[in-house]
Amino acid sequence: MAIQDAALQPGNEFKGKVALVTGATRNIGRSIALSLAAGGAAVAVNSRVSREAGDKIVQEIKTGGGQADQRCWCSRDRGHQSIRTGARKVQAG
Repeated sequence: MAIQDAALQPGNEFKGKVALVTGATRNIGRSIALSLAAGGAAVAVNSRVSREAGDKIVQEIKTGGGQADQRCWCSRDRGHQSIRTGARKVQAG
């Protein structure tokens, strides 16, 4: 199988990658998080809405066999530092 063909197989295109999805609990962000997880990415969920909403999408990804965590939930006062730390934790597994 050619490298190009392998890359197009479902579940392979993002294997070994970590995707930080902001706004992952609703609308387009939710769809993107689910699509990246289906493609093999470990998804770092970021939500300003609520921890519960973030937990819900993380559980949905995990139930589908994907890897995700919401460690990078942040409030406005913690900003980008919290997001960066959370993405690193997801990458570490």
